[in-house]
Amino acid sequence: MMLKLLALLLQLAVIHSAITRSINEASRSNVIIMHVNNLEWSDLGIHHNKRENENLTPNIDRLAYGGIILNHFYANGGIKSLNSGCYQRSSYGNPNLMRTYFERNGYHVNSLSIKNYTNSEDFIRNIMTAISHDNQLFYISIDFGSLNNDMKLPVIDKVVGKIVEKTHNERVLDNTIIIFLSLPNADDDTIDNDPDSSSPIESHYRRTAFIYSHSLLLPQRVSNQLIHISDILPTLVNATDLKWRTRDRIYIDGINQWTALNKNIDARYSIFGDNFYIENNWKLSYGTSKNILYNSLDNKGLELSESDNYDFKNYMKFVNNADINSYLDELTEDKVFLMRNRAKVHCNLNDIDTSSFAINIKCSRATPCLFDLQSDPCELDDKHEHEFDARRTRMRTVFEDYLENGLTDDEVHHGAHDEHSMTIDPILTPSGGFSAFLTLMITLFVFIFMLIFVACIKERCNSRRSVYVDKSKKIIYKDESDATVSNGVSTISAQIEKQQTRL
Repeated sequence: MMLKLLALLLQLAVIHSAITRSINEASRSNVIIMHVNNLEWSDLGIHHNKRENENLTPNIDRLAYGGIILNHFYANGGIKSLNSGCYQRSSYGNPNLMRTYFERNGYHVNSLSIKNYTNSEDFIRNIMTAISHDNQLFYISIDFGSLNNDMKLPVIDKVVGKIVEKTHNERVLDNTIIIFLSLPNADDDTIDNDPDSSSPIESHYRRTAFIYSHSLLLPQRVSNQLIHISDILPTLVNATDLKWRTRDRIYIDGINQWTALNKNIDARYSIFGDNFYIENNWKLSYGTSKNILYNSLDNKGLELSESDNYDFKNYMKFVNNADINSYLDELTEDKVFLMRNRAKVHCNLNDIDTSSFAINIKCSRATPCLFDLQSDPCELDDKHEHEFDARRTRMRTVFEDYLENGLTDDEVHHGAHDEHSMTIDPILTPSGGFSAFLTLMITLFVFIFMLIFVACIKERCNSRRSVYVDKSKKIIYKDESDATVSNGVSTISAQIEKQQTRL
């Protein structure tokens, strides 16, 4: 009996596990990551784009307004940091970690790059095929290549529109996380700035990025949270509730930003680059290894003046006519106006004494520059005054230690899950597996003990009773002299004989 009971309990545990797994898979999201190399800050309308690019990206802009624009996103490390969750200098980075995470959790994984196709039609066709992969959860990485060299901006915008349309037609748009990123030149693995850019914002890898998902609690806004490209991996792992089904240790530099984005709170306070270090809105810059002049004032072109008389009404009409507009939540004109102004870089030229510094600032390892990003986001004013020497020296010491020794053990994250959203499989994880298993065994033991206890109490009660019913529903008498019962009915002769015997 006990063996049957134990078998039944194990079957119930297996069924419960299967149901839980099905629920988790049903709640998971598909993921599409799109990235473009060398997309400049002012190429998209969400940042008040340049006149020559005006109204070239209706679908990209419309999708960005429906999600969260990541206005302080840094992409140093490029595609390697994206896939490994680590800084470029980290020796423990696994370039296949992103792919492995999703494959081990049953996702159909596709990495598609325009560089591997002779024409864009085949590239687009394979993207559409990957999205409609037999109702299986999918992870798709889409590389549009280098802007203008591989694909033109209007073509990229059309492809983005087709991707959103396809997810809508396949009824998976509501269950898909879409991330759009601008990355540094993929062929530039040096620690130099981008050779074609004189803007510190772009050359130090502050890039355009946004995330769209129905799972976001606070969409249609601009985020000023500090986010590094290595954060994308742990953020997606937590957003999709992935499990790391192995005993192997994982080491990453990225931070889960999913909770921070949904609560609009800060999760990261520093970023290490190969030639810069950011800490609490202060940036220490070594310039480039070639000691190229730091053309700070070129950043003033990012901020349109009032005399430009930008036609916002026409732009709003353009956004509303985007191919994907009907697939997304309603977007008001006031919301777009507010988001564009918040996503715009305000160089604060009127608040800076330009006579106090040269037009071209020279930053080097010997004489690093120091910028206050909160009051000087365009990095126009090197804080060379003596009152900033202490901060400069302290940040330089921290940065030099990173360049020489990498991150400390306390700064490296052991796994792609933060302490507030542990989603590693507890049975397979060394840190928590034994505890979870022990808890399960104790629960089963207590349950079995209670069943045995109840059975024993019942048996003891029956032993005290003169009449009880066995398993076959037959009436049993403990005293055999009383067992003169036929089919539950006493005979008169038996009762008379009993009385005479007693007399």
